[in-house]
Formats: sequence, C-alpha cells, structure tokens
Amino acid sequence: MRLKFLIAILACLLLCGCKDKGIEYDQAMEQIEAAFERPDPQSESESMDYMLACLDAGYYLPRDDASIEKFRALLQQLDEKFIEDETQIGDMSASTKFLLRDDGIQESLLNIMEGMDQLFSGKSEDMEYAECTSLYMGMRKKEYSHDNAVKGIKMLLRGRSDH
Repeated sequence: MRLKFLIAILACLLLCGCKDKGIEYDQAMEQIEAAFERPDPQSESESMDYMLACLDAGYYLPRDDASIEKFRALLQQLDEKFIEDETQIGDMSASTKFLLRDDGIQESLLNIMEGMDQLFSGKSEDMEYAECTSLYMGMRKKEYSHDNAVKGIKMLLRGRSDH
C-alpha cells in the first residue's frame, strides 16, 4: 500500500513538472512505468500460473506467493482432464471470471478452476473445458450458486456419459 502511495506521488510530481521542465508527457509516463517492477515471465507455463494468480489477487504478486503454486497445480490437473492445453484453460478461466463479473457475479478465478477440476476424475478423450465453463456461466447467470452450478454440471455430464 505504501509503495502504491509513493508511486502515485511520483506520478503527480512527474506529470506536474512536465510543463515546467519541458519534459514530454510520454517521457514522464515511461518514468512512471519504470517505477513499477513487473516480473518477466520465466516460462510459458510459469507465466500463465503467475498471470492467473495476479488476476485473482488484483495486483502483482511476489514470485514466491503460495497462490502461484495452487494455480500451477490446477492448470496441470485441468490439462490432464480436458482436451485444451494449459494456456487455453487459463485464457478461458479468466474470460469466464470477467464475463461473470460483467453480469454482476463475483467469483474468484481459483474457485472457478477448482470447480471445473471437481467435475470428474481422470482424463476424458473428448471433454472440452470451453463447454464446461459455458455451462457454468449459464447456470450462474440463472442465479445458481457456485456449488450448485458445479453439482448441476456434474449431473449433466453423468447423464451424457450414460448414453
């Protein structure tokens, strides 16, 4: 919190001083952005779990934050269960969260992904993560709770596998 306050003050000083010192607005913005330390992704897999953890938290996290490992493990589990890869699963999970938020439904990214992980055990040859997240969004928009939406999808999937 203190860092954000200091950066805000720095931004104000730089932007206010632009006119007096002949500094261009773009240069001031570059200086402000340089004040933020944004970690570079070390690998594509690490990048996705890190981005998801930061999205869920709402701010940049330290690289050793415990939630990053949770997202890493979830991505691996979901990758084993669904036909999509980790990147696609991460993208669809984030999209699901933001589409729900746009409809006034608040749900954590971690909770959404854990719900999808609970749908079934083991690998499915044809199960699409996209289909499950679409079902989830539809049920949530019909005012199902998170838990009831997950239970409802489980029942639908069971009924589908019985045929």
